[in-house]
Amino acid sequence: MKKKKILVAPDSFKGSLTAIEVCDAVKEGFLKACNEFEVDMVPMADGGEGTARVIAANSNGYIKRRKCIDHMGREVDVEYGIIDDKNIAVLDIASCCGLEMLDKSIRTPMITSSIVVGKMLKYLLDEGYRNFIIGLGGSGTNDGGIGMLTGLGGRFLDENGRDIKPIGANLISISKIDLSGIDERIFESEIIVACDVSNPMTGKNGATYVFGKQKGATLEELEILESGMKNYVSMLKNNLDKDIGNIPGSGAAGGLGGAFYLLNGKMKSGIELIFEVSSFEKKVKECDMIVTGEGAIDFQTQFGKTIAGVGKLSKKYNKPLIVLTGTIGEKVEELYDLGITSIFSIIDKPKNLEEAFEDARESVVNVSFNIGRLIIQ
Repeated sequence: MKKKKILVAPDSFKGSLTAIEVCDAVKEGFLKACNEFEVDMVPMADGGEGTARVIAANSNGYIKRRKCIDHMGREVDVEYGIIDDKNIAVLDIASCCGLEMLDKSIRTPMITSSIVVGKMLKYLLDEGYRNFIIGLGGSGTNDGGIGMLTGLGGRFLDENGRDIKPIGANLISISKIDLSGIDERIFESEIIVACDVSNPMTGKNGATYVFGKQKGATLEELEILESGMKNYVSMLKNNLDKDIGNIPGSGAAGGLGGAFYLLNGKMKSGIELIFEVSSFEKKVKECDMIVTGEGAIDFQTQFGKTIAGVGKLSKKYNKPLIVLTGTIGEKVEELYDLGITSIFSIIDKPKNLEEAFEDARESVVNVSFNIGRLIIQ
């Protein structure tokens, strides 16, 4: 039998398995079915949580950790990736000020800050890095990026000339912006921002109204935060002649997208970035079958990035595409036009969510084993 090349390219199964862990489980299942399979693993991410790990894994890089102190005096354990041969540092916003890092009892973007992002960038500059990839998804902030800019040396002053604490609630208090103290080395650097949203900073489709509620903001807080963001955008225009409020993607990560524009960052689709660093299209062209997946799918998956992006290439090269998932939702038949051949749930028996999470790896192995046996018949 000619060796079949299986390309494994899943996103994470949120709450249970990282993309890398899903890859390992799929590979184990296929090789258990037949050790003649040739399995190539390309874990996926769209700029959100886990992007640094995925890019490092696809670029012969590695992961490091550093402890940082946030605006509330708490110690934050930040994970970041290093690609030595290209002198690139990869930083996830979710690891610096992510929503999942917050205690649910105090979860509100009124009091969160992106300052750890700025502190980490300054540290990485000190370490000699001048090329950065930023995974912009998964933030718990709505501070317009003033935390990051403060961490890099910027100042945001109230009407009395006092520095404000760089949190979402204080955007409304900004009367003057001084970015002259920002570390000049950041402007000598190349910053690629992995981002898959196009929201502006303000308005009904902006950072606050689209993402603020899921970060814990009440209706009253949304109004305060939106007023603050409008004030911040106005001050940038008045003080610095920077009009970034309506640039697509400026509202990503609570306005951090806009702050990266101030640092001359370049926006790029997260999934396209993964495709690029992993030479994914070439691998699709050379494989016999693709396996992708994520924790839950339904008809809205067609508007997402990972499965839709993989499906587009599988369709282009006429490769069978298998999707593994935990939950199969409504109208999944609409997904087959993406290039998907078949969809398999990894759930093998009735179980609660906790049990499903605990069994996830074994379930992925078992389903992959059975798919492998089907292929070799």
